[in-house]
Amino acid sequence: MKMKNTKQNNSTNAGMKLALWFSIQGDLRFLSHRDTMRLWQRVISRTRLPVKFSQGFNPHMKLSLPLPRSVGMAAQCELLLVDLETPIELDTLSQIVPPQLPDGMRYIQAASVPMKVSSLPQWARYHFILAESTPTEPIQQIIDAFHQSTTCPVQRSARGRHLERTLELKDHITHMTLQDNIIECQVNINTTATPRIDEILQKLTLTTPRPIAGVERVAVKYHKITLPG
Repeated sequence: MKMKNTKQNNSTNAGMKLALWFSIQGDLRFLSHRDTMRLWQRVISRTRLPVKFSQGFNPHMKLSLPLPRSVGMAAQCELLLVDLETPIELDTLSQIVPPQLPDGMRYIQAASVPMKVSSLPQWARYHFILAESTPTEPIQQIIDAFHQSTTCPVQRSARGRHLERTLELKDHITHMTLQDNIIECQVNINTTATPRIDEILQKLTLTTPRPIAGVERVAVKYHKITLPG
């Protein structure tokens, strides 16, 4: 009898994992990963969502950003995962979340996903925005040279517990195109090593002189999580 009650309680308290998409623009793009997490902790507290907390002496909200942004990078469609104690009506989020967000951050949509869903990112698509009056012909020549090359290695120095290693950009960049004043670049994400945006820009000599006015992440493909609609 006790075991049956335990099973019923477990199913009742199964909770819910919330996938929430948002954009971040303007000065907020300079928030660090830690500051972005703190911002969302405050938003969740103010909306009184039934968020789960970790156990122990220093409990904290169970939420995560599966693919943290680099400081200074804008983003059109970021993913926040939140573990909830009890299920909620998703329609209410569009009413209670936006009023708590600062200028530069916008709520897009939310969905319920399995509690143990894989949130590993597979690829990310970026826009490198050229500075005003940057001639596009030399940029197109750089892109053409990359596509025509058979190898484009990036040397990464030893750092902390990571040894010195070489990353092959040709294995990670699946396409790169120039349209108007935007370079669109799609990068495959590897859990062991993925080239950073600054490494890509430096290798392609897009940093000196500075033709890049800004970087924006416009899309991310996750293993089993997709934006509804």
